[in-house]
Amino acid sequence: MLKNAIRDKNLTMASYFVSKLSVDSLKKKDPVGLSRVFVMSMVSGMVAVALQFLEKGFPKDVNAPALEIVIDGGNRLESPSYFILAVSYGLEDVVNSMTRVSAAVTSSFPFHPRSPRPIFDNSREMPP
Repeated sequence: MLKNAIRDKNLTMASYFVSKLSVDSLKKKDPVGLSRVFVMSMVSGMVAVALQFLEKGFPKDVNAPALEIVIDGGNRLESPSYFILAVSYGLEDVVNSMTRVSAAVTSSFPFHPRSPRPIFDNSREMPP
């Protein structure tokens, strides 16, 4: 039902379903489905729904791959992280919420706006 509400871009219905959603129980039953619905809400531009997911504590790590695709032979193709997806779709409120609420601030992942270490260290000079 939630997936259909997001697909139809029905913000009222999607917000209602997310408010009734128990993320802890759903993560145990279908974490891949929850991830897909969260990504779908971001791709559809439903910022309010994505923010509700973040308030409920999903995803736990915004630097984790948003989706994992299993290719022939058991190899895995990892997609960009939840954070990178939010940045690439220009979801400023979602990005700000991710940096406040999640592990992005304390991670060593270099692409979030409040990186604890510089991405490039230009303080050292090149040897002659």
